[in-house]
Amino acid sequence: MVCRELHFSKHAMAVWEADKASLQGTPMELADLTGSRIWDSALLLATFLDVYYPAESDGIEGKTVGEIGAGCGVAGLLCAKSGARHTVFLDRCDRALAQVARSAEENGIPSEKVSLKQFDWQNPEDPKGWGLPCVACGFDLLLLSDVIYADSQDKVGGWGTLVEALMRLSHEHTEVYMAIVMRDETVERFFEAASIDWELTKMDLDFDLFENWPIHRQDSAVSCRLTPLGCVYYARDDGQLQLYRLRRRPDTKRRNGWNVHADVSGREDFLVVAHP
Repeated sequence: MVCRELHFSKHAMAVWEADKASLQGTPMELADLTGSRIWDSALLLATFLDVYYPAESDGIEGKTVGEIGAGCGVAGLLCAKSGARHTVFLDRCDRALAQVARSAEENGIPSEKVSLKQFDWQNPEDPKGWGLPCVACGFDLLLLSDVIYADSQDKVGGWGTLVEALMRLSHEHTEVYMAIVMRDETVERFFEAASIDWELTKMDLDFDLFENWPIHRQDSAVSCRLTPLGCVYYARDDGQLQLYRLRRRPDTKRRNGWNVHADVSGREDFLVVAHP
């Protein structure tokens, strides 16, 4: 385990992650270690929240926050440091949640301000049984970074389970921010499934975001390239890093089941672009 120092504009944080030496073994053995490293998309999401979220909304202070597929919990920890009323870290891996707990303690975040819950959106349970008021009412802010990374996920019941998880954990005014690496068409299939219930907005990313990167840029695997169409961010595997905001459609109601498998094949009207 190593402790990574992250320097945001308003907060400095120490976040625990697995060292490279521990990431050895078969693909099956490594499956539960995926969330034990700080990934590029998590840094993008946290930096956006640090630099731009107060302008996008009314800030983080006093809000309830849920981070799905939290991994090391960078974005959620930043929200907890920024005055969130309560932050819940959701991940299927016990090791990842233990790291988040250690990081929260390292950063002096009061234990009553955070909760850790084992949660697998591909095999979801009813969150009402968790006994958390913020879950029963829906989170004000939901965060996801790089949860869409393999075509195989699409075969485990389709993207309807993730869409339904978002519905069950949200209320009518919830904002969802999702940072992703555009590796293949898997992301587009999720967007199609989500567009029935959610309005999707691609967020423009400018160079100011890179100027506020929480680690030294020379030590970062992320790059920012200026193009005629604006700034484009790339992850270490050369996939494009993108950020999306999701808001529930006005006619969408919170459901009681997990069985959404909408067919929106051929639709091209589900995405808009936000400009700063």
